[in-house]
Parts: sequence; structure tokens; C-alpha cells
Amino acid sequence: MEKKIFLLSDNVIHWNIVPATNQKNIFMEIWGNESTTGIFTFLKSYFNQINDEVDWSFVEVERTAIDPSRITPCDNSLNHAFATWQQYNEGKNKAWRIQELVHGGQALQPEFHWRAPEEMGDADLFIFQDWEIDIRNRQYPGLMDLLENKWVIFRTYAPLFEGRMWQEFRKGMESKNILVLRADDLRKLNTSISKGLSWEQTLQDIINEIYFKRNISLYPLRSIEYIIISFGCTGTLLIHNPKVLDAMDPEFRFFFDAMMVEGYWEKAHPGYLPGDLELLIALLSKEILFPEIGDDIRIDRAIRAHLLARRALVTHGGNVAESSLAFDVLPGELNKVYGPKPTLDFKPVYLDYNIFKSLYNNNLAFKQGWSLLSMTKWDLYSLARQIALRGPMKALQGWNIPIAKYNFLLTVDRKEIEFLHHLKSLITEYLQNRSSQPLSIAVFGPPGSGKSFNIKQLAKALDLPDYEVKDITFNLSQFNEENPNDLYQAFHAVRDISLSGKTPLVFWDEFDSKDLTWLRYFLAPMQDGEFQEGQLTHNIGKSIFVFAGGTCSCMEEFEEKAQLAKAEKGPDFLSRIKGFLNVMGPNPLVPYCGEGSAIQGSSAESLQTSSSKNTDPEYIIRRAILINSLLQIGYRQLFKDGILQIDDGVLNAFLLVPRYKHGTRSLETIFKTSQLFGKTKYHRSDLPPESQLNLHVDGQQFFELVTQEPVNLDGGEAFYHLVNEITFDEQVVEKMAVGIHSIYSLVFSIPDGRDPLSITKQEFLDHLNEMKQLPEGMPHDEVSQNYHNARRIPDKLAAIGFSIVPLGVNLPAAELNAEQREEISRMEHIRWVRHHVDIGWSYSPKKDKPARLHDALVPWDELESQNIESVYGKKYASKIGTAKDTILSEHYRNLDRVITMAIPWILETVGYKIIKMKQDRD
Repeated sequence: MEKKIFLLSDNVIHWNIVPATNQKNIFMEIWGNESTTGIFTFLKSYFNQINDEVDWSFVEVERTAIDPSRITPCDNSLNHAFATWQQYNEGKNKAWRIQELVHGGQALQPEFHWRAPEEMGDADLFIFQDWEIDIRNRQYPGLMDLLENKWVIFRTYAPLFEGRMWQEFRKGMESKNILVLRADDLRKLNTSISKGLSWEQTLQDIINEIYFKRNISLYPLRSIEYIIISFGCTGTLLIHNPKVLDAMDPEFRFFFDAMMVEGYWEKAHPGYLPGDLELLIALLSKEILFPEIGDDIRIDRAIRAHLLARRALVTHGGNVAESSLAFDVLPGELNKVYGPKPTLDFKPVYLDYNIFKSLYNNNLAFKQGWSLLSMTKWDLYSLARQIALRGPMKALQGWNIPIAKYNFLLTVDRKEIEFLHHLKSLITEYLQNRSSQPLSIAVFGPPGSGKSFNIKQLAKALDLPDYEVKDITFNLSQFNEENPNDLYQAFHAVRDISLSGKTPLVFWDEFDSKDLTWLRYFLAPMQDGEFQEGQLTHNIGKSIFVFAGGTCSCMEEFEEKAQLAKAEKGPDFLSRIKGFLNVMGPNPLVPYCGEGSAIQGSSAESLQTSSSKNTDPEYIIRRAILINSLLQIGYRQLFKDGILQIDDGVLNAFLLVPRYKHGTRSLETIFKTSQLFGKTKYHRSDLPPESQLNLHVDGQQFFELVTQEPVNLDGGEAFYHLVNEITFDEQVVEKMAVGIHSIYSLVFSIPDGRDPLSITKQEFLDHLNEMKQLPEGMPHDEVSQNYHNARRIPDKLAAIGFSIVPLGVNLPAAELNAEQREEISRMEHIRWVRHHVDIGWSYSPKKDKPARLHDALVPWDELESQNIESVYGKKYASKIGTAKDTILSEHYRNLDRVITMAIPWILETVGYKIIKMKQDRD
């Protein structure tokens, strides 16, 4: 059935100026109604070719006809834009893109009279494209009356939310409205929204401005049902507001490139092409007018297809003699979303409103901030294990976890990513300006954390071919503080590099040694770019000073120390530092609390072993990346088909040993002192003896972890791996997670008084068939817990002597008896408690989801209550209810029992069955 679209758009005459000597080099296009309908025409043809029937047409609007053959750049009754095109390198190819775009304006405003077309009331979709030219300041009598209960897409341009048409439009803002805008236009309002630091910070800033600061400039973003904020080719934020303002929490979905932050893709592919948001609007129109299933409007598909298609258009470049957009490159990209084998590219991550609310209110559960990594559906141990075995790029592929890669430096830690992106921006801007004052940066971290490595890799990844950087290092702890001649000679060496036309990257190692004596000698070089030797003053020239700490482990510690060192000019030195980097290293970080509360010696180690894992749970991911990268560099023979061959217990010990005494150096040394020459697998027997390990770790603890039982769900840490591990791929885990939620929700749909354990397999399958996927907008904690539960099914079965095999294996399926089901249910509760504590929940007699308080964080029964630390572990025991007679209610126990009862059914839906192991458990 044909659908009608009403399109009202600004129009611009594009004059494309293409440098050429042997052909016509000026081409004209009309952007607005004509270009947008051209995109719709292409998409109609594409969808019909893939048997996705699309039939739309546009309501004709009475307007002055434009004869293209009579248009000249001198016609001041039309809007003109002059685009200078250039060929850019795109791999081995060249791509035509716009280098400069100049808007010529419209000197003569023709008389305008609006008359709504008779067919306009029949339109199924209304599209408004405001480019801040004509339509925003015109009056359209009767137009807004036609929009009631109709889908409306409004594309707005800076300055946002201005003009007569907008004022009319906002009066009727309600459901079925989609507002499309650019993040950069949002920043031009009275807002504070970061750019290029980290995705997490940008999202937090936007959501804070809209919902918690309640910025009056952004009120429309709280009331329109759908908001789409574009970050160019790197990401898009979709906001779904409740139809009744403040009746429910808004929902957020974020589509982004994990390898990029905002703006980085555009820097790698310079130049501009028109038609960006017009393409998005056309794809949105398809989803609105021709949904795949019933009324299920998949805005997410339109956004994903837009990001993929837009990138393809930019990398290919324009067909300048024909069109700015090369439509022929689009089918391959659109097939990744609409084709028979869709990919997971730009699959969205769901953001929980309550997380941002807690962050804004300084909730203690989020005092260390949040990250997209912390929201992963994996538990961090399992994710770390996959990273160590397969490498971060393979393990994290498609996982919506931001990755920063600078040459050989790779990190997924939000804090490190923000530090590195900020420093990259600082260094890039410094190199490109004319300042001769040195750029001063401080770098801190535990010994062996890789301070100089991080900065050197960052410098090598600047991608500034016109600027050559050369590094040089001086260790100030080896200089004589009573005679600065050594320092003067160092300055001369720096000066020589600068005079050669290169920019020196100077590492002043252990600059904070000798009671900060050296600080005063750097004040003049840092401020004026010169030093005085005797009576002579020498210019150092453009250079980057990197002050690497040797006694202070973080900037906060050095700042406190320097503020007190007034005689050594500590405050003056601090004022000259333009940026800093705290390198994390492989150990869990202890937050610095000031000199008066600093814990040192063995107490510090104890603190790191216990509380720091809670404040820095992502240390295990940093550790896994180091393990994989160090072994890749020095011991490539240990990898087979890209997978590290290592004994399960050895990997377990490397990941879970509480502390490496000398940071990364300790990890490197253990590898070097292991007997790995000619080996193709890292065995337990290859490790150095305990006495040697004691130099770098607690040797006894390390070997205890090596020999730890593969499954230990009855107390202490839960090790999520098996000797004969079944590694479910993510699609299988997702189906299992849906199955778990299905049986859980089915309990609440049966009549009151019915025993939940009487639910039948057929009832479960029918309910699962109706559900098909986890509910859209489900809070992240609940999504995470369903995925976590799915991955732990093999462990719980193995703990009672059962295993999992594909359905096709010629072995009889086993059935669990009542005693075995009860034991698995108890283990499931232990898993549930630990998982909730790990993500910040605590016990309360009354459940409060926004505050992350739960009344089910209690022991299973009296026996567990008497042995709570040995069952749950000390870390978890402090977060659960331990009062007398505080045990799990029968209602909550039955929820665990029902999920256990459904395990065979869930496994069968994904092609597996339970079998009895050959040997019974002791």
C-alpha cells in the first residue's frame, strides 16, 4: 500500500567547483527537496530489490518552479553554496570530498504565500528540514493542525529551537515525534558537553544537562518522544522519552564505534560530503512507514544502517560529474542491517537512567564513576580470560567496549582513555601552533607501570607527518643536585634536537626525587623556553617536557607534596603543568586519600588485596591485556591460530594474584625466568621456583592459585572456567539469557496460589516463543544478571558431576534429581549474591532498585548463615544481611528453584543437553 510523505525543506543551490584541466569543472546540484527525494528514490529501489516492499510518494507542494538551466550564481533570489572539492588519500585510492564550503546567502527574499495542498491531510509522515535559511522564519497557517496523531520527523540546525515554525511545532509536541540534531549544534547552546575525551563523559554530560541540571535551553529534549543526537560517523544517541513527562524514566540507546571517540574518524577521513542527516531521515521513514513486523518500528536499524552507509559514502567520495553521493556503494553496507545475514556492526548499548541519576547525586556506589566496560554482560574475570587467550581486539570485537589504541599501546580503562585522549589533543595542538614555550606534562604511576612507554607510543600515533618528534631521556636521580652542570648539559642536548628541526620529547625521569630539589631549575625553561648557564641565556626551542614521577604514584600525591614544598617552588612548578597522566599498571589501585591517611608498607599491600578490588574492579582487564601483549612480543611460539596456549591454572594465577610487587616489570620478569624456550604451551612446570617468584609476587599465593580447583562455588573467589570448558558464542548466551528471563517472568504470570514448580516445559516454550528477546529498555543490572547466569550454567552442573554436550552427541541425556536441583539452586543464589555485590548492591530489609538495595542479599538457610564468610567470601559477607534469623524467603528460593528446573529446557533450545560425568564427585 502506497504511503504519502509531506516534505518541507530549505533549498540550496550547490555549486561544486572541481579542480580540473581537461574537463568541465563546475557542476550544479539542488540540495533540499530534490536531493532528499533522490535519496528516497534510491532506497525505494534498494528495498524492493531485496523483496522488502516499499512504496511511497511525496505530496506535491505548490512552489515556484526552478529551471536548472536558467540558474546562475548571480541569482540573488536563491540560496547559493559554493563547494571547493579536493581529492583525498583513502588507502590506495583517491576520494573526492569537499574541502571548503561557503554559503553565499540570499539577498532578495521573494514574496511567500503558503497554501496547504489538499492531499496534505492524507500524508502518513511529515518531514521538516530546517537548515536555518528560509522555512524556520515563515508562517504556515493550518499546518500544525494536520500533525495530530501523525509521525513527524523534524531535523533542526543551529541555532537550535528558534524561528516561527519551531514555535508552532513545539505547541503540538507529543508522541510520534522524532527530533534529529547534531551534538555540535547542542554544544552551541548554554551547555557544558565534552568532546573527544571519552564516550562515557560525553554521554554523562548530555544526560546531566537534559535531565538533572534541567537546562532550560534543552527543555524540548525532555518532552519530544524520540531524540536522535548524531556524533557524525562515530556514534549516535537515541533517547526515548515517556509519552507523559516524568511518568517513567527515559530510555537511552547508544550506537558507537568502540575504536574511536567523537571526531577521530572524521580526522582520519578529512573533507565533507552533504546529505548526512537526510540519509538518516530517509531510513527512519522506511522503518516508520514499512515496519518489518506489525507496528514494531525499529529506529535502531535505521540508525545502524545510517552509520554504515554514511561511512561508505565518505570513504568512496563523490562522483563529482554526476552527484555528491555515490549511491552505488550503499547496497553492500545496507545489507549488513537489512540483508539475509545481518552483522552486529553498531549494535547499541542500553544505558540505565538510574546510573546517571546516582552519579549526579554522588551516590557512594558510583564514587569511582562508571564505564561502558563496567556495563558489559560478561563478568570481568571471564572477559579477562578471553582477552588473555585471544587478544583484546578479537575478544572485545562487537562488545561495545571503548578501546583506545595508540601504536602498540592499547587500553580499555576509561580513566586511562580520558588521560590519553586529553594528552593527544594537548600535544597535537601544541605542535600545530607557533608557541616556543615547552609543553609540560607530568606522568605518574607505580614502578614498572610503563610511564615512558605510554607517552612514547602516544607520540608515535599522532599522525602528523609534518612534525617529527624525537625522544630523549634523563634520570634526574643520577644528577648532582648541588651542581646543576649535568642539567645544563641535558638542556643543550634538548636544544640540539630542536635546532635540527625536530621536536624533542624529553623524559625527566624521577624528577620528584631528592626532596623536589630539581623543581626550581625548571621554572624558567617551562615558562620562557630558555635556561641560564653562567651569564649566558640559551633558548631551548619548541619541545615537550615529560616529568615522570619516581617517588609519587599519582598526580594527587605529588600535588599535595608540591604544595607544601614552597621553598623548592613546588606551587610555581605545578602552575606550569599543562596536563598529566596517571598510568594504571596491572595492580588494583588504592585511591589516594592524602598524606594523613596514606597507608604504607604491609598495610598498603593488605588494603590492595581487599578493598582496592572493589574500587578498581577493572584492573583484571588491564592485567589480561598485558599478559597477552607481553607474550605476543616475546613468545609468539605460545600462540596457535591466534590463541594463547597456556595451562588453565597458570593463567588463573597470573590474572588473580593479588599484587605484582614491581608492576609490569614483575610480570615481564616472571615470563623471562620461566622455561619457555622452544615451548609451544605454557605449563605449570615452566614457572620459576617459589623462592624466585617471591621477588615479584607472593609465591605461596601464586602457586595456590595455580593448583586451585577449576570450580569453586562453595566459598572464596568463584573461578569461572572448566578444564574441559564449553565456550558458548554470544548468540547462544543471548538466547539462554532470554530463556532465563522467560522462566523468571512466567512465575509472575501464573495465578496466585499456584506452585511455581508446577510450570510445565510446554508452558515455558510457549512463553519463550512470545518473548523472543529481552524486553527493550530492561535495566542494565537485570540484563547483566541474566547473561551472567547463562554463562555460569556449565559451572554449576560441573560442581555436582554433570557436563554439557551438543544434542547430536550419542550419549543419553541425564536428569537431575530433587537433591541435585536443590544444590544447584543454592549455588545459583550464591552466584546471584556475588554478582549483585560486584556491581554495587547491598542488603536492605526493603528492596530499593534505584539505590541498589535488595532484601534477597541474605544466606540461603541457617547453615549458610553460620558459615557466611566461608560460603560467600569475606568481601561479600560484609555486604549481605547477617542478622539473626535473616535468611532467604521461600518466595526467593522458589525463583532459584524454577530457574534450575528450566536449565535442561533452556539448554535444549540452544542445542545442548546434560550428561553425567564418567566419575562421580567425591
